Amino acid sequence: MVSASSSASSVPAQRPSQSRNDTARSSSAPRPKDDKRRAANLLRDYYGLSSDPASTPQSPPIASNDAVTSETHDLQSLLRSNSLSVLLGRESELIVQIRELDGERQSLVYNHHHELVAASDTIRNMKIRSESLEPSLDSLKSSFETMSNLASHLEVLRKPPSQSAIEPASSGGIDLLHDLELIVMLPTTLSDLIDCRLNTSLKNDSIEQEFKPRKAGLAQAEHLWGTMEPVLAAWTDAGVAGVREIAAECRSLLKEGRKTIEAIGSTSSPRP
Repeated sequence: MVSASSSASSVPAQRPSQSRNDTARSSSAPRPKDDKRRAANLLRDYYGLSSDPASTPQSPPIASNDAVTSETHDLQSLLRSNSLSVLLGRESELIVQIRELDGERQSLVYNHHHELVAASDTIRNMKIRSESLEPSLDSLKSSFETMSNLASHLEVLRKPPSQSAIEPASSGGIDLLHDLELIVMLPTTLSDLIDCRLNTSLKNDSIEQEFKPRKAGLAQAEHLWGTMEPVLAAWTDAGVAGVREIAAECRSLLKEGRKTIEAIGSTSSPRP
């Protein structure tokens, strides 16, 4: 009886282990190739992957937002048409692009700031230089005015002299175009006539003997001056430089000569 009960109890104890072993065998048994291929195709179709398992999955291009679609619709379409790995890869690419764009923006801001500072420095230096050039501009303006006046005077000199300037003042007058040296030497000639240096034989004579020659020399000087004075006046009116000074010197010489003759005459006159 004991053996029978023990054998009976051992039989049901072995049945659960046997069922578990059968289940393990059935679960560990390989599935058919068709089922695996079918499941793989379903997964590829669901996630939108390529049929080639060796190729790397490429993320489809993100469509641009239309005026009708919203951001939520675009996000949902992306989630439905791409796998998680593709979305994560796309996110990584976008993060890298955003960082690159941010770096370019910062570099542009930095470069533009330096360019703005350099432009400000250039404008300030140009302003300082322009202010320092104002005295030079004033001096150049005065120089140009002087040059303009000189050019106008030269233009007058280049013009042919007027008829009154070239006509002789009297029958014994001279032509200014040919006797310019005589006009320049006129003060010296008048001085020689007044001082009687043209007649050397009268230098050692007495005062009484020298009075008449000096008076005659002064008369000749005044006659020569009367002949040349209209010519000098014409040259002065024409704007010839230096003629006015020559005329003033000649008048001064004649005045001094008259004073000298008067002094000699008063000395040589007999006392009562």
